[in-house]
Amino acid sequence: MKTVSVPWGVWYRERTIELDFPDRWDVHVAKTQTEETLDARAMARHLASPIGTPLLRELARERHNAVIAIDDITRPTPTATLLPLVLRELEKGRLPLERATVIVASGAHRPAVLTDLDRKLGHRLARSLEVHVHNPYEGLIHLGRTHTGVPIDINSVFMNGDLKIAIGGITPHESVGFGGGRKTVAIGLAGLETIQAFHARDDQVRTGQIAGNAQHSTLVEIARRAGLEFIVNAVFTMNRGVGGLVAGHPVLAHEAGMAIARRAYRTAVPASADVVVLNAYPKDTDLLQSCMALNVAWLPCPAIVRPGGSIIITTACPEGAGLHFLVGDGMRSPLAWSEELLDGYHVGIVSPNLSPHDVYRHFPRAVALYAGWPDALAALIKQHGEIARAVVYPCAALQLTEAQRCIGVS
Repeated sequence: MKTVSVPWGVWYRERTIELDFPDRWDVHVAKTQTEETLDARAMARHLASPIGTPLLRELARERHNAVIAIDDITRPTPTATLLPLVLRELEKGRLPLERATVIVASGAHRPAVLTDLDRKLGHRLARSLEVHVHNPYEGLIHLGRTHTGVPIDINSVFMNGDLKIAIGGITPHESVGFGGGRKTVAIGLAGLETIQAFHARDDQVRTGQIAGNAQHSTLVEIARRAGLEFIVNAVFTMNRGVGGLVAGHPVLAHEAGMAIARRAYRTAVPASADVVVLNAYPKDTDLLQSCMALNVAWLPCPAIVRPGGSIIITTACPEGAGLHFLVGDGMRSPLAWSEELLDGYHVGIVSPNLSPHDVYRHFPRAVALYAGWPDALAALIKQHGEIARAVVYPCAALQLTEAQRCIGVS
């Protein structure tokens, strides 16, 4: 057997697992370009060289307090590494830790609990900082509407802060091009009406697209109205290291970060495989997040897998199906992968933590659920025989094809 190792279980007993393939199969591992990881000293240097703003310590002078929005457990950002660097800069600007407040920008995701905070902030900071968890239903301040009519309701704790900061990660996104930057506040700290109105406008946009993307422009407008002043954003390696870091102006620094991300996540795509394995790490906390593994093949296309080929999503899903207060079965915006979207492909999901009920609330019955890789492999061999061509994407939720990498580059 040929063996491919893939990362597994972000935030939950992170490790690698092995995927076996028949010896006679042609197996290719599609990797990103960046493997070098920045150390804490290098990250501090980036923070001390902000893009488009004064130093954070200078912004902190004469400010009464700081509010720091961070992304939640569904995102791979190593906040426990980045937050101390930010707090140190604030202290150098004579803004002490006791005047800094952290807000978990969970948007319409489930609320964070203490174990999440321990993972994201570290045990000490989780218990020494004032931490708020965003509620998309209450504690909001209305800021009017965007020029396109989207209502703007933003977390009141953030709005009442003096110096407004966001820490996050830049990852590919199917409707806003890339996450991070403005999105941490504009969606992560928004009310449900804002989030719903925003998502209702998803149309004709693609992963990696920024130029001409009205969704991106809307997020920038909302973040500006909310007063976001400074961001710290990471670009990741395939083992969730920080391969790049930008800091500074919410738009200018994010643009620089997206340029880094396009290079870092670039993936050479072998032509039309028989079998494509999309490993959902580092967005494999739950099924809803794991769907982002499909972004690299959005939608399934011959550039990734031949018509009639197999698409297999591998995902840990330690939180099971996941919870989203807007998107999902019985919610305002049902998430449904129709048979039409997946027509012509054999699709399967491999996870030890999902039930058929979890899967078939969101996917058609034609999608197969496998409790482990051996079961999936047996089905693949039955489908494709002893000789086939397979491509494994170890971090499909991060990876960009050459075409996606170049979409909407202004």
